[in-house]
Amino acid sequence: MDPTRWDLRELFDDDAAAIAAAEATALAAQALASSSVERLAAGDGVGVIADFELLDASLDSVHDYARMRQYADANGPGAQDTVIAVAALVTAARASLEVVLDAWRDLDEDGAASLLAHADLGAAAYRLGRARELAPHRMAPEAEAVWTARTEAARTRWGSLNDNVEGALLVQFDDGTGERPWGIGDLGTLLRRPEPDVRRAAYAAMADAYASINDVLAIAWDALVADRLAEDRLRGREHPAQETLDDENMPLAGLLSLIEIAPQRWSARRDLLELQAELLGIQDFQVADADAPLPGMPPLSYSEVTDLAVAGLGSLAPVLGDDARRLVELGRVDGETRSGKQPYAVTFSTRLDPPAFLSYRFTGSPGNVPLLGHELGHAVALARSSDAQPPIARGWPGVVFEVPSLTAEIAAGDALVAAFPEHAQLCRLVAGQDLAWSAFETVAFCRVEIDLYETRAGGTILTADVIRDAFRRHFGDLYGPGVTFNDRDALVTMGGWANYAMHSRFYNFQYAVGALVALALHARRREDPERFATDYVAFLSEGRSSSPAAQLERFGLTLGDRAVWEAGYDELDRRFAAV
Repeated sequence: MDPTRWDLRELFDDDAAAIAAAEATALAAQALASSSVERLAAGDGVGVIADFELLDASLDSVHDYARMRQYADANGPGAQDTVIAVAALVTAARASLEVVLDAWRDLDEDGAASLLAHADLGAAAYRLGRARELAPHRMAPEAEAVWTARTEAARTRWGSLNDNVEGALLVQFDDGTGERPWGIGDLGTLLRRPEPDVRRAAYAAMADAYASINDVLAIAWDALVADRLAEDRLRGREHPAQETLDDENMPLAGLLSLIEIAPQRWSARRDLLELQAELLGIQDFQVADADAPLPGMPPLSYSEVTDLAVAGLGSLAPVLGDDARRLVELGRVDGETRSGKQPYAVTFSTRLDPPAFLSYRFTGSPGNVPLLGHELGHAVALARSSDAQPPIARGWPGVVFEVPSLTAEIAAGDALVAAFPEHAQLCRLVAGQDLAWSAFETVAFCRVEIDLYETRAGGTILTADVIRDAFRRHFGDLYGPGVTFNDRDALVTMGGWANYAMHSRFYNFQYAVGALVALALHARRREDPERFATDYVAFLSEGRSSSPAAQLERFGLTLGDRAVWEAGYDELDRRFAAV
């Protein structure tokens, strides 16, 4: 089996068709917004919600198509134009759908309760109820219209600026096969090369490339943070992470306890890096070496990587392995490593059956197994919820949306270890590397974000120097005295994390939540695998029909509780000790 590539014509015939679909959806959303108050007053609430959920699903699909185009080849013909056109239409349509929700929020309690009691809206009750709970943070309709027209378009442009500037970067580099232009994503793949000289030279080239756009990224970053702080004041939010926490339905106390506890466990991350340096035989281990392949194990074939990742899903529950295999057979996995393709792995949602398209860069590294397992975990969760729920309740369940991915990633790593007992130590270390990123690096970045929001709120402009200094301090603290974190590392780290900060705020703590909850789940799975399999499939099927906290109750876990974070880190320590 050779690596496959997406055929996006399954979604739209071409970019023009996608843009036309976005235009039609935006117009339909505007029409629904204009009629929603009258229709709700006339007793057609069920019809309004039915129209809302179909438009909501249509927007998700066309927006993800544009993101997939950019992901697959950011510099491809028409990719950026399509992204910009679709993003603007999606922003307008989302604003219209918020107007629909405003009409729903304005219903009196008796009218709302009567509507939610309708048999056809049972699965929608959580999302609709949550929208009413967050009503205090909405402004008057006129103010919302002005704010959306001014702010969301600006934020989209800042995010697009980051994507376009980074996507256009080309660096002359010779990896041993001759000098040619390399994009940032392409250079990133060289960090997994076994030759230290090539790896470190590629890292230095990435630093130089990011240095050339560092001030531009800082301007965009500062503008976005300042805008978001202003919005918090207008909406009455007390913490810069509150918007994300409200969307994800996790208490602020849960996030604050996480970022307090994690640094107390930094030593586990440092120990893993120390062992990695020892196995690599590197005395002066650098951040550039963090993704280096470990010696002693031959490359895996594409089929081996796929089979092991699918086996990991199957170990959680046989039906999930079947779901994963179906995605592979339908060509939904883009595993090619090619110029222009973004360096990260990702899963997108569509309206097809099954809904997911997923992608990663196949290199033959053992690390490809948990990486693919992670994305298959997302994809299978989408498929399960799509089978069980109406459109309004499909998708990922709030802040725990990384739980299925990390649970599958851990299971795929376990399958890798079981398949190669002669390389057990190496496989465990490989499985631990990305898991450590989720449990530690994402929390370090969350601390960077809090630092930057506090700095900007205090009146200091977020210059490139200020942002890099925040990365130096927090990531330097994570890696400890054994790994130098210098100005070059701050450049690369700032550039690499900028994409997350531009498009949303406090996005990455969900990986830590997902990792620690998934680790706690695996600890429970050892106690009763059969019961876990039944409960886990039911969990994936709930989609967004109930709150994240309610969904975890079946496993005896309380979302945001310190005990969950501690249980996750304890399980991580147990696994690292086996390395």
